[in-house]
Amino acid sequence: MAEEKRKPGRPRIHPVVERDPRGKRKPRPHIWKSGPDEYRHEIYHAFLKRKAQANFRNEGWEMTYEEFYDLWKDDWNNRGRLSHQVCMSRRDDEKPWTRENAYIRLRYDQLVEQAQKRIGQTYGPRKLK
Repeated sequence: MAEEKRKPGRPRIHPVVERDPRGKRKPRPHIWKSGPDEYRHEIYHAFLKRKAQANFRNEGWEMTYEEFYDLWKDDWNNRGRLSHQVCMSRRDDEKPWTRENAYIRLRYDQLVEQAQKRIGQTYGPRKLK
């Protein structure tokens, strides 16, 4: 049987994928690797992003999803960029991201530590375009 030809520019719509009235895909929790729980799925998505970011920076990553979940499960709703919120950090920056080397800390403490590390460094003049 010959394949149907589509007109150029028309999107191919897969008949099996459920779609909402606007044509967007509906969530399919029955196929999520983290299970049907949206809370765990959100943490799993963050795990994948952090693992990819560590790979991009050439940092080692030896943490599994279960270890990442156990580390974050109590503080997940407190994470963020503000000083009173929490972030994940490494005890030793030379070692890879592992459950033993990673911990949750206040963002303020992270910022203070970064500033202390920079105090001894000198920066050259700013280059203007």
